[in-house]
Amino acid sequence: EEYIVGVTRDISAKNAAESATLKAEHQAEESEARFRNIANSTSAIIYLADPSGNLEWMNQQSKMDDQVSARPFQFDWQKRIHPDDYNAFKRAEQIARKEKKSYNIEFRLRGSEDEYRWNQSYVNPIFEPSGELSGFVAIITDIHLSRSKHVRQLSRLNNELQE
Repeated sequence: EEYIVGVTRDISAKNAAESATLKAEHQAEESEARFRNIANSTSAIIYLADPSGNLEWMNQQSKMDDQVSARPFQFDWQKRIHPDDYNAFKRAEQIARKEKKSYNIEFRLRGSEDEYRWNQSYVNPIFEPSGELSGFVAIITDIHLSRSKHVRQLSRLNNELQE
């Protein structure tokens, strides 16, 4: 008499878990690709920084010239902030990091043609699900034309009042 001994093991739960993990990874990759595509399609400067303010990612617009493009994370773009605006910018950044809060500030930024232009920076903290600060996302938009228009209007109004 012969006997056959066999063992079966249900691996459907393991396969389902692996499938769910692969699906989640694929969705995360697609989401990141969409974000990068959107971020690189705008004229605004967008960057991600760690909790200490070190750059982790910049969009294409952030790479203002060949010097930045060649070594974007070694380049201190903040050196392009107008000297009269630098201290206020750094103060706002330090308070935001310390208090883990959003901030926005207007400042002049020197572009690739060595011309200062007015910009507005919107910076928001990014938190882990645990509540721990994981970094900041910043969007910097050029407001030079609208600000210049307002300054001209104020100047004109001031001249009219003085007459």
